[in-house]
Amino acid sequence: MLLSVKELNVWRKFHELITVLLIMFGLIGIYALLQFINAQNWWIISDSVAADVSDALKEDIDRILIFMTDCTVLLSLLTTPLAVFFAATNDRLSFPIRLLASAENANKFVYAIGWALTYSCRPKSGPFQCSQNLIKTFDTIQSIINKYNLVEISQCCQLLISMR
Repeated sequence: MLLSVKELNVWRKFHELITVLLIMFGLIGIYALLQFINAQNWWIISDSVAADVSDALKEDIDRILIFMTDCTVLLSLLTTPLAVFFAATNDRLSFPIRLLASAENANKFVYAIGWALTYSCRPKSGPFQCSQNLIKTFDTIQSIINKYNLVEISQCCQLLISMR
């Protein structure tokens, strides 16, 4: 007599582990396939074919994307401190979740501060005229922030929250 998969004692004991292993091997297989495709050096755009974008359109798109990035990071200076406060004071969350959410948003806030400092003194598009020493100081602060890769640390905090 054949038993169905759900009636097996092994399945009842280890169904979560088996499911996780199947998902893991599936994702590893997809990753290996993508790495194989990447190793083939396939290119959609080659040097011999000109892009359908004019130089003026390219400059407009670059300007719009830079403006959108500037606005997003500058607005995060307002939202991330609030997110830190509300995550830290929310009693309905467990302590590890509160700690990780607060750390995530605090890291984002520190990154936004460093980015805003260097943004404020951009030579061509910054809102302020800054001395070379001030520009070097802000660049040093930004390089220290980039050295610790606060955005990646924030993503790790979010990952840990998601896994909890």
